[in-house]
Amino acid sequence: MVSTLLEYQKNSYRKILLSEVVSCEKSLGPENLKGSELYRITLKDTILFPEGGGQPEDHGFLDDISVVHVRRENGIVAHYTLSPLAVGKEVTIKLDWERRFDHMQQHSAQHLITAIAEQDFNMATTSWWLGETYSFIELDIDFNRFDEKFLKLLEERANELILQGAKVEVTVYEEGDEKPEEARTRGLPDNHSGPIRVITIDGVDTNMCCGTHVNNLLHLQMIKILEVEKGKKGKTNLYFIAGRRVSQSLSRCLGREKQLSSLLKNGPEEHVMLVDKLIKSTKQSEKVCSSLWKEVAKNEAKLFKELPLKPKLYELHRKDGTTDFVNTFSNEVKEFAEGTVFFITYAETQSEAHVMLIGPEETLKSASPMILKMFDGKGAARGGRFQAKVRSLAKRKEVLEFLKKESLLPTSE
Repeated sequence: MVSTLLEYQKNSYRKILLSEVVSCEKSLGPENLKGSELYRITLKDTILFPEGGGQPEDHGFLDDISVVHVRRENGIVAHYTLSPLAVGKEVTIKLDWERRFDHMQQHSAQHLITAIAEQDFNMATTSWWLGETYSFIELDIDFNRFDEKFLKLLEERANELILQGAKVEVTVYEEGDEKPEEARTRGLPDNHSGPIRVITIDGVDTNMCCGTHVNNLLHLQMIKILEVEKGKKGKTNLYFIAGRRVSQSLSRCLGREKQLSSLLKNGPEEHVMLVDKLIKSTKQSEKVCSSLWKEVAKNEAKLFKELPLKPKLYELHRKDGTTDFVNTFSNEVKEFAEGTVFFITYAETQSEAHVMLIGPEETLKSASPMILKMFDGKGAARGGRFQAKVRSLAKRKEVLEFLKKESLLPTSE
């Protein structure tokens, strides 16, 4: 029987292909591309892979027109572009090979890891995800029962098989052919029609799959297991990288290592010890600073308490204040909150400032909406306090004038 597969399904290594435009029509496009005027183009054949089987779509060009999205629609591959092409025109399809080869490496690595996990450790794969920097496999085992010793054994076994250079082959079963019973699969979609592709890693695995793959495990270069984390109920997510991503990750790690060596004035072997020392020192400094700010706040409160006549409005600003300072001050003066409105401002960083009002509930209720509007901030009043976070205190004087209005301040008995 003659195969009805498209070129991307037959030859994952094909980078350029001549094809003919079958249709071209204006389209709103997929949901993630709404707002652009797109053209939906179908071709007689294509080397661009539409997303599927956990693998993202390919990128590429039709002549010099960029393809912004590729997807399978009712068995047809639709190419979405920003410019039209004439029906019947012969076009050159050019594939973004670096992206494709990276996806081939990650997808084939997933097949290999999944096969080893199931055959050697009785852990089935229930789903997987191919990301821009790393991928993960969802294993059908509760995270609390997962033994991390398995990771070292799995990685070693996978890289042994890569060195052995097993072939990876595609077998096509047309509609009507008897489906291979030995092929591992999580089940075909209900709406599936057409040929079935089976990916076989010689001596390792046979699996139904629509994605693109390397033709030899040597092309994976290497697999690195990164970590595991708790997944959905009863599942464990296993993160990995393969091929070029391993060397790219190593380069990033070495770059960070070099930066840390420069900052810490010591070699990589000392980094963990020095960072641990810095963290402990920072925590101790923060503890001391917190105590000092509380003392400063108590002194500020003492100055207020010693005033012979308590004002209706008392303002306090610290450009380098902290939450400890404000909370301590407010606790110290709360007994005066019925007769005085306290207007406190402080800035922890250049881009984040804080405002607090302490006083009668009716004052907070009437003043807070206007203060939020004037400061363009966010906050709320509760328990005799109004607190807000603002970007700038530039309008602090205007807010003070607003608060000085007789109607907003406590009345004398």
